[in-house]
Amino acid sequence: MTKAMLEEQVKELQERISNLANERNDLCNKLYKAGTLIDELKEENKKLNAYVDASKKSLQVLMRDVIEEEIKNNLQLKEGDYNDYYSNGSVIELYYKEQNLGQVSITTKQWSEDWKHKNYINMEVPILGKEYYFFDDGKTSPSRCYKAKVVGIYPYKSELIVDTFDYDLEMIVQKPIQEIHRNEVNDHRQGENFKVLCGDTTTGAPWLYAEKTDYFIKCEIKGYDENPIWFARTIHNGWFSMNVTNSWQSGTLDVDGKKYEEAKHNFDMYNYDGFYDSEIIAKGEFIEN
Repeated sequence: MTKAMLEEQVKELQERISNLANERNDLCNKLYKAGTLIDELKEENKKLNAYVDASKKSLQVLMRDVIEEEIKNNLQLKEGDYNDYYSNGSVIELYYKEQNLGQVSITTKQWSEDWKHKNYINMEVPILGKEYYFFDDGKTSPSRCYKAKVVGIYPYKSELIVDTFDYDLEMIVQKPIQEIHRNEVNDHRQGENFKVLCGDTTTGAPWLYAEKTDYFIKCEIKGYDENPIWFARTIHNGWFSMNVTNSWQSGTLDVDGKKYEEAKHNFDMYNYDGFYDSEIIAKGEFIEN
């Protein structure tokens, strides 16, 4: 190999080394820019998280004020009747100081990953003057199904005295509806050795009527009882009647219509389509939509 050929190869190697050095510098510049961009994105993310946290706190305060006003107006409360709010990330609950004033649980629609929001409590209230199906003792056979007309809706704190049968005195006496409700709650608590698998099974926990009710609902059920039938909240936020005038007045008020639809589906499936409606029509208890 001649000297000229060696010099040519050396020159080529030097050019390749120079090109690689330039490529390395370009890559370093790109990495530097990428690192700077990542730092900027991290900083923006911190600002965004801080904004989200601040927004959540602002939303919580706003919701508290709105819900407080809604409940005060709805239940006719006075200042001092309520005392504390708290949030577990999905539910806000308002507890009242007065023993039987009521506990309101506001279950809310998804607002962010850990905060939910809705205008008011997720509990259906019957409409005055409207008819709903009533199921004696909560059972769904056609013989237990009646139509009930809502004739009164009373906030818990209403001064309401009703006739009730006192089994100790064996006579009709007058009592505040709140006292009757309290007795019904206490008569339907989980026992130490007897448990109803419906909600909280802790000894002493209510298994039918909720500790607190926002309203008392008065219904007229002509095919069932000549006396008014009174409903209070259940532990699942439904409505179940109390034994006021006699001991057989308890049953479910089907406000959302789901119980009737379920009964219709089950009975029709084992008989024929339209069976359940035909039985209720024959009883004269069918509700025309």
